[in-house]
Amino acid sequence: MSDGQFDLFAGIGITPARQLPPDAKPAGPSPASLDDVALLEAIPASGLADGPPLAAESGRRRLVAAIPVLEDYCRRFAGF
Repeated sequence: MSDGQFDLFAGIGITPARQLPPDAKPAGPSPASLDDVALLEAIPASGLADGPPLAAESGRRRLVAAIPVLEDYCRRFAGF
């Protein structure tokens, strides 16, 4: 058994190219380098890769204003 993700198409010999799409945006600034307002503004616009570090930084700073922002962020991904 492989350690990777199960691939439904592996049996037919198709191997997907694993590379970033051309429209992929580069990583933004470090969450620790953002001020409180910029951090709170970055959370709603973030995806699954960028959101958790931003949420962790808001928790580390104990930002009460981040609670409704994080609730909305989590609701976006509910059901996935």
